Amino acid sequence: MGTDDSLAEFLNQRFGQSSEVHSSHVKQLLTDKGARHADLIAQLNATQATTHETLANLFYSDTNEHISTDDASLVPKLADLETQYAALQTAVACTKGLVEAHNLDEKSRVGVATDIRGAIECYNQLIQLVSTTQDTVQDQLPEAMDRLKAYPARLYQHLFDIFAKDFRETLDALSWPTPLKPPYGFALTEIIQRFSKSLRHLLLLKSPRKNDDTQLAPITIMVEALSLRFRFHFESNKPTNRLDKPEWYLAHVRNTIGHHMAFLVVTVQPIVSDTLGDVSAKDAFIAGILENIWRKFQHTVPKILHDRGCLSHTIHEALLFDNSLIEDFDYHGMRVSDWILQTPTWFQTWYQAEKDFAQERYDEIITDLAAFEPHEESRSDNANKVQPTNSAVRVTNLIMNVTETYKLLPNVEQRLRFFITIQLGLLAQYHKRINTALDSFESLTMMRAVPVPGGLPDAVTGVVSSAETGGSLAAMRRLSRWWSSGRTIQDVTREMADEDFFLDMQYNVQENSSTVQSILADTTDKLPQLETFSDNTNFLSVASDCFQHLCQRTQKLLVRMMVKEWAQNARPYTRKWQLPPSDVASLDDLSTELYQPLQTFQISCGHVASTLPEADFSSLLQGVYLELEEWHLRNIIAPNRLDRDALDQLERDLELGLWKMGRRWVMKPENYMKKLKRAIAKGAS
Repeated sequence: MGTDDSLAEFLNQRFGQSSEVHSSHVKQLLTDKGARHADLIAQLNATQATTHETLANLFYSDTNEHISTDDASLVPKLADLETQYAALQTAVACTKGLVEAHNLDEKSRVGVATDIRGAIECYNQLIQLVSTTQDTVQDQLPEAMDRLKAYPARLYQHLFDIFAKDFRETLDALSWPTPLKPPYGFALTEIIQRFSKSLRHLLLLKSPRKNDDTQLAPITIMVEALSLRFRFHFESNKPTNRLDKPEWYLAHVRNTIGHHMAFLVVTVQPIVSDTLGDVSAKDAFIAGILENIWRKFQHTVPKILHDRGCLSHTIHEALLFDNSLIEDFDYHGMRVSDWILQTPTWFQTWYQAEKDFAQERYDEIITDLAAFEPHEESRSDNANKVQPTNSAVRVTNLIMNVTETYKLLPNVEQRLRFFITIQLGLLAQYHKRINTALDSFESLTMMRAVPVPGGLPDAVTGVVSSAETGGSLAAMRRLSRWWSSGRTIQDVTREMADEDFFLDMQYNVQENSSTVQSILADTTDKLPQLETFSDNTNFLSVASDCFQHLCQRTQKLLVRMMVKEWAQNARPYTRKWQLPPSDVASLDDLSTELYQPLQTFQISCGHVASTLPEADFSSLLQGVYLELEEWHLRNIIAPNRLDRDALDQLERDLELGLWKMGRRWVMKPENYMKKLKRAIAKGAS
């Protein structure tokens, strides 16, 4: 508006410089404006009287005469006068604000030497004055308001310099940053009192800028000396400044925090709480020191991105450091590891390095010629304990190491990525390795083997056919070791599923199903049952079930191997029952045709019993006896018409042969062959 522009020009002409604002000058202006204000008020009153008279004539006249041109012009004149009056009120408010601001500024500067609390109170009144004037003036006089806002900014800096100087002097008197531990000696009592006063003065002085994080300026001053020490040792040419030793500066910071914690809690925190309320001096102190680590990371991490060993070591130490701050100092502010892990390229580089490292370790484990040999250090005389293989033990250790790598990650998505793509990926590869070996074993061993010139050796195929060196015993030995490997991982994953960490992980899986599905879609190595995912899927339970299925399949193959071996060795015994009854008349203690199959059966059972725990072997033996029962029914009872003497001989062969041998491992193996017993009893009757 034209009137606002003229007022702004008027103020700019008279307050061209902030130094021109003097009490006498401003008072004279106020006097002039007061007289002008009175004239305008008189004109306004006269105009209002004329308006009332005109309106009365308009609404109460008996004639329909129109308003004259002179009367109609009163309305825009009135509007113009009201606009000028409002602009004048704004100018007056701004001018009064400038005068009052000048007085408060002068009063605070003069009184700070004798009355610090009074100086701070004047400063706070000045801030309130600026806020009130701003609400009144709003955006009408921007330049005048800028001059008004300059008062608290200049006064704040003036007071801050005075208080900060006094605070630094008290710190020097305390020999800061030498650690101070209460109770303090008599010599420090007076200095501590001075420190408390200067600390309180700085805390009471609030910045005029909104959202300005300078409430704990004294803590920042206290950290300055500590930051200087950090730079001296870890950001200079000193031997302590090494890229491969992040634990040195992390330990230095952790120890520094610990040394000063008592002073912060006992002396500083009560003053902060009394002045600012629920504000933690401890957290502010720790956050200030951690800025040194962030600055260090900014310079060092880009240099070690190509060195995956050093990068992994740095992040591992940062995670341990964060965890120690939480456990030792109950600090829940910004984590130093977040400064690395929240940078996408840095995290991706570290994640890929850890994944490649885990894959290399797994490849080394699985290609070892002794991968499925018994682990000597885990041998035990406990008959109920699984005897693990070298690969099972080493894969278990690798899985545990991966857990330690990402266990302390604060980000849920990052933890899920490690868990699904690396840990479950390794389990999927190991499951596939054993499952593929069983497929090859089943296709090669359960059929008649024909030697082929130039065939691949056992070290490459991973299987042993019954025609190779060692025969079926070597095949059962290999099956037993695969069973032990699968059972070891089955037990490990079942125990992991009950740990608190993985219970939380499962909760995160359910709460972040979309993220999990996205990660699974990008994962190449998956367990078979994870091809389809639902919110209730328990990953470790699925892994345990997959390896349990492997063990069950292996046990079935062992049963088939032992029964097949029995059937091959017992062919003469089968033919015996096909002879005429007269040739079966000799009733020996045990049929001689059973010596060879029983001897082989004893060796096979003894080997498997030495590998499997008692409960699992009992289950396997039950399966073997059930299959042998079917063999007797199919090859001896069904095709032959046996008389009473023959049935007695058959029962005697079972009692002195299979049943007697089975009592070495179970109490009543004959209970596994009840159908055969009933058939013999029925034929004898």
